[in-house]
Amino acid sequence: MKIDVGQFLDSVPIMLKGFLGVFIILGIIIVVTVLLNAVTKKGEKNVRSILLCSVVLLAVVGAAVAFALL
Repeated sequence: MKIDVGQFLDSVPIMLKGFLGVFIILGIIIVVTVLLNAVTKKGEKNVRSILLCSVVLLAVVGAAVAFALL
């Protein structure tokens, strides 16, 4: 079995884009879950955490859009 280093190095950027896509989707899922927990919490609503999650969600979605344009 022969390993072609050139082909491996050509595939590294593709793998990195795939891993980055997975982490972006996981980030969106985590932020949406935290946001939904903060919004649907009974009793006192923590406005700061809702705003922080909203900003982070916008940043993650912006990163996903920028990643899609690559």
